[in-house]
Amino acid sequence: MGFELSAIKDQSIFKHNDGQFFLFERINKWHSRNKLHLRLITEYKENDDYDAGYIIVSYGDSYHNQRYVISTIAVDPAFQKLYLGSLLMYAAIKEVMINQGVFLYVFQPFPAALGFYIKLGFFPDPEGVIEEKKPLVNPEANLTGRYVIGEDVFYDAFDEKGLMYARLGRKHRYWQANVETAHNILYPKIISYFTGII
Repeated sequence: MGFELSAIKDQSIFKHNDGQFFLFERINKWHSRNKLHLRLITEYKENDDYDAGYIIVSYGDSYHNQRYVISTIAVDPAFQKLYLGSLLMYAAIKEVMINQGVFLYVFQPFPAALGFYIKLGFFPDPEGVIEEKKPLVNPEANLTGRYVIGEDVFYDAFDEKGLMYARLGRKHRYWQANVETAHNILYPKIISYFTGII
């Protein structure tokens, strides 16, 4: 289905409870229903628009197989701690919902961002597990190091000098969230920080 319908109107204005205004702008540089690119603009300097953050969501390209997948989400450091990442995610979720999507995916999220996604109800997609195996140079080496990133588990093999021989593990390519669940998690937070919310 893609992004045939719009939940958030272009040029919609949202006011943060600290008094700052943010405007949603749709970027249509791909001229495609398979990409959603929203950016938040604020008046940073007199008569000068400034990107406070943006999100790009793809749908159904050959790489992501009929999924709504977050390609990029970013917030300028000057505007962090204002819940703009949550506002961008909320907008993307609304867009997926109005277009009959059930899940929103993120492809191999950065470990530092996993907490953000987990709080929104994202979990590893059971169909997207890949095995990561690098052969041991020395088959006698022991698997001594173990670490976990979300649901991904890795074991490292080291020699007696502390040099790593191999990494064995599993990695979840996609993390997914039910959009209705994510909406219900985000909505109370968003309406407590912003006015003008749909």
